[in-house]
Amino acid sequence: MAAAGKGELVPRPPKKIEYEIRFATADAQKGWRDLVATIRNPMAETWDFLTRTPLSTTPTNYRLKGELGVIERGGATHEPADCVACAKGRTPEGSSGVRP
Repeated sequence: MAAAGKGELVPRPPKKIEYEIRFATADAQKGWRDLVATIRNPMAETWDFLTRTPLSTTPTNYRLKGELGVIERGGATHEPADCVACAKGRTPEGSSGVRP
């Protein structure tokens, strides 16, 4: 591991019971970065939701249907969801892998 420099951001350590969020594509990473740049606080709340309870169904987090209802990544089948951060943007959970 490279030595950290002065002023370098300290990453938040996940709890063992939390899920990891991983980008499936470069477009998903760019979309996340763009949303964080424009709606930081709602995206922080979305991060908390996705790392703690990503499989919960709520009015703002629900499973996709039809052709988008099942995806395969790395040999595993997933049921993607749409997670609405706020009225201005969405975070497509299906665009990122969420793993315990």
